[in-house]
Amino acid sequence: MKKIVALLLSIMLLALAAAPALADTPYEVTIQFVGLHEENRNLANVEATLNEITLEKIGCTVKIVPLFIGKLSSTTSLGVAGDEKLDVVVAGLTSPMDTMVKNDLLLPLDDLLAEYGQDALKITEHVAAAQKINGETYAISGYPYAAMAAGFVYNKTMAAQLGIEMFDGMTMDDLTKVGEKLKENGIYLTTIGNQDQCMYKFFYGGDYFGKSTMGGILDPANSTTVVNVYDTQEMRDFWKLMKRWTDSGYMPADQLTDTTSVQEYFQQQHIFGTSSNYDPGQIANWLNPTRMNQPISGVSIIEIKTGSCGLRAV
Repeated sequence: MKKIVALLLSIMLLALAAAPALADTPYEVTIQFVGLHEENRNLANVEATLNEITLEKIGCTVKIVPLFIGKLSSTTSLGVAGDEKLDVVVAGLTSPMDTMVKNDLLLPLDDLLAEYGQDALKITEHVAAAQKINGETYAISGYPYAAMAAGFVYNKTMAAQLGIEMFDGMTMDDLTKVGEKLKENGIYLTTIGNQDQCMYKFFYGGDYFGKSTMGGILDPANSTTVVNVYDTQEMRDFWKLMKRWTDSGYMPADQLTDTTSVQEYFQQQHIFGTSSNYDPGQIANWLNPTRMNQPISGVSIIEIKTGSCGLRAV
């Protein structure tokens, strides 16, 4: 916890240093807070607690700007274009960091980090290279956990009602069987929705360096070889399976032109689940019984077996 607080203070200090000075008035640092729901509760209490820390330590206040994840990219782009007050934004979650740099959405941080961000640099030194584009630092990693696998978040209540067994280590073939059971009950397994990023990296795992296209390491636990992901048999098999799921009615036929996000469909219980990163942070988030404004009574997450993901049988 101390490590995370130190990182937060360092980020606030960077924003404060880059902000214009206002005499006798604590600067208010705006920070994006991205969630899976349109509305969030208790943010005022979180703000108040943060301000007790930041006012004492670095002389500024914090304003949390809640954002639904499905609107993150457009909100950030429009905000920068409209010269809205945006101090700390989320990078690399739904839009690759290099794209955000090309679109002038991010500012280089090296000078500020050298003067004010030594704590942040120390905490994130193991991922320092991932924070850079063309040798310049444009972001500070918000991931306190380096380990990550492929996962699938699902409606636990719906699974119990339909007699569907979900377990860690499921393959894509296992999910195909789940899709058939759901189809019998008029429910979609999942959907691509309006995702900017390829679902392959969530279902398969691997290291794609913050991007969803082209180069990546398919099996980082056992290899350091970067490959053209779209030229692999695994990717071919994956898209064959996605077409099979769509043709079989496990996913909506119009999903590629649908503007509704997969998170919204999950909230509305029109789909059974969605692909997700599988790490300690995601597990704690999804399994928290007091998740903010959780519209589904029971949610759980399982790890998807990596390797061939059961796709060779397709």
